[in-house]
Amino acid sequence: MAGQSSRQLIDRRHAGSARLDIDREEFERVLSDQNGLTPLQELTQQAVNAFGVTGTPSFFINGELTTGGMSFEEISRLIDAKLSN
Repeated sequence: MAGQSSRQLIDRRHAGSARLDIDREEFERVLSDQNGLTPLQELTQQAVNAFGVTGTPSFFINGELTTGGMSFEEISRLIDAKLSN
């Protein structure tokens, strides 16, 4: 979503709330509520600092960080490889 204007991002947010059949005013209230956002930001920072997680999806397989979109088969192969060691 890089390069999008604030208006475009807001429009996308509203379109998303409509698709999910969520009341637009309630949706905006929840998004602007710092009481809910602060713990999420703290948890995100903890994941970065403690575990090196910098994006999603991220998986830990036998303690090793694995990132990026993977199919079930790819994840299964990684797990099977770890189990065979």
